[in-house]
Amino acid sequence: MSGQTDQQLIESFRGGHENAFNLLVARYQERVYWTARRMLGNHQDADDIVQEVFIRVHRKLHSFREESTFYTWVYRITVNLSLNASRKRSVARFFHLEDLVGGVPSNADDPEKILIDREQLTLLDEAVVHLPEKQKAVFAMRYHEGLKFDTIATILGKSVGGVKSNYFHALRKIEKYLKERNA
Repeated sequence: MSGQTDQQLIESFRGGHENAFNLLVARYQERVYWTARRMLGNHQDADDIVQEVFIRVHRKLHSFREESTFYTWVYRITVNLSLNASRKRSVARFFHLEDLVGGVPSNADDPEKILIDREQLTLLDEAVVHLPEKQKAVFAMRYHEGLKFDTIATILGKSVGGVKSNYFHALRKIEKYLKERNA
C-alpha cells in the first residue's frame, strides 16, 4: 500500500481502510511539522499543529473534493492553523537559530566564519519576527520550502500578484533591518 499515490490512498481510506490514512500521515507528517515549526518557532506549538492538521484531515478526507492536490490541501490547512495559533499565542519567535544552522559543522575549519554566519542568521531571525503574519507565511513558504508563487497563492487562497507583493515587501523589510543592524 505504501507505493500507492495519494489519490489511491484516499480512495482506499474512503473504502474503509484506515491504514491508508496512516500511510498519508507518515508521508506528510514531517513536512507539516517543519512548516508549522518555521511559522511558530517552537517544537511544542508545531507538534500541536501537526495533531490538529491530521485530526482535521481525517475528519474531512471523505469530503475532500480534489480541486487541488492532497499536499496542497494539507499545506493550506497547516498554514491556516499555524497563522491562527500565532495570532492567539502571540508567538514572538519565528525561526530558531539551531534550525537554520543545524548545529556547528564537525568539519568546520574557521570558527570565526561560523560565528559571523550565526550572527547573520540571528539578525535574519530578528528581522522576520517583525514581519506581518502574511509576509511571514509567504516568506517561509518561498524561502525555506522553495515553493513557487502560484503554489503559495493556491495554499493561501490569494492571487499570485498578492503573494509576490507580500514576498517582496518582506524581503525589503528584512534587507532594511539587516542594513540598519550591520551599519
